[in-house]
Amino acid sequence: MILKNHKTEDGRLLVVVIDKSLKGTKHHDGEKQLDFTGDFYDGEECLPDEAGDSLRNADMLNIAGKETIQLALEEGLIVKEDVKNIAGVPYAQAVLT
Repeated sequence: MILKNHKTEDGRLLVVVIDKSLKGTKHHDGEKQLDFTGDFYDGEECLPDEAGDSLRNADMLNIAGKETIQLALEEGLIVKEDVKNIAGVPYAQAVLT
């Protein structure tokens, strides 16, 4: 998994986690696209346990990929209804309370 932390202007923690296989790729479905080529997703490789720790401590999540989505579901951070799909790639965004 690839993990990157971002601090928002108001001091909240946005945690980005994607499956390693998605790094550097783009996926299109009509007008919709997922673009994992930019700096926003240019994080460090980590193990699922590390990603889970970071996700649990986040204020907001931006996640993508089958493994990452499964981890967030197992952690109870998102529900299936939160998961969208573009060109076969599952992704979700969430604000945690």
